[in-house]
Amino acid sequence: MESFLVSHWYLRQDELFARFGDPFVLYSRMSLANQIIFASSAALYVGIHLQGRTRNWRFMVLIAFFLITQMVMSGNRIFIALFGLAFLTSCWVYGRKQMMLKLLIISPAVLLVFSVWAYVRHDISDLGEEIASHAQADVGNRVTTTLIDTTEGSCVMILLHMVNDFGSKFDYLYGVSYTKAITFVLPRRIYPDKPNNFPTLLADLYEPGEITSLGATQLGELYANFGFLSVLLLPVVTVGLMWLSNRPPFGTEKHVLIEAVLFLLLLWSVLASFEDSFITLVFALLLIRCFTFERHLSFSGSLQLSYEKAQ
Repeated sequence: MESFLVSHWYLRQDELFARFGDPFVLYSRMSLANQIIFASSAALYVGIHLQGRTRNWRFMVLIAFFLITQMVMSGNRIFIALFGLAFLTSCWVYGRKQMMLKLLIISPAVLLVFSVWAYVRHDISDLGEEIASHAQADVGNRVTTTLIDTTEGSCVMILLHMVNDFGSKFDYLYGVSYTKAITFVLPRRIYPDKPNNFPTLLADLYEPGEITSLGATQLGELYANFGFLSVLLLPVVTVGLMWLSNRPPFGTEKHVLIEAVLFLLLLWSVLASFEDSFITLVFALLLIRCFTFERHLSFSGSLQLSYEKAQ
């Protein structure tokens, strides 16, 4: 356990991949999809209680426990962030203004915790020392640094560099990063020249020699592939996703969980690459279908769940 806690959160994936190979990649994809389903289910459950102005503190504490455990084990804050955004959206939709005010009041503390976690997650064996080191570190304007750490503002900074670099310093990708959504299923022993995913490709360009990955938002990926044409493509993609959300199997009253998953993945895709978003959606749909997570689950009225009698 200690070796896990002192290991770098990012390098854990590389070590496990080196040990288990392609089966670990499949496992990690399935695990990611499962976590998306859990976060979507939790957001859906809380949304129902917000609509009905009821609460179940025991279950909500359990949700918080699992989300925090996931963050500690993986080092990734994204699922807590997605759940929080879904929670805030439900408050807005159902007119829970007092709840939104409370969230606004505690938001500085949440931002600070997320910023500290970004600093200490590489080694959580001695949190006290790491937190003290973060407090004493010279990070310039601490408010700006906190906001950048919390909102992944570095992605926007990389995007600004890409606008200057791609097309001159670097060649456009011309759709290569999007083909990963298809070539993902091919093991490297069959397709040894399979290109790296977009975050790894960016790291190779901007931080060569470092074992890391970089994000640049969906606009960044579009620009790296198609240049200024991406300004026109992004609205088209957005309209396409909105159209898709109203089509089967997403736009039916019996697929409430799939709709929740799609909502969170739309938020996720702002920072994630297209490949990650697409593959996660595919695996999430497979898990929902295979394990019948939506059995007896349907809309009743607006967003109330009813358990139907088994046919």
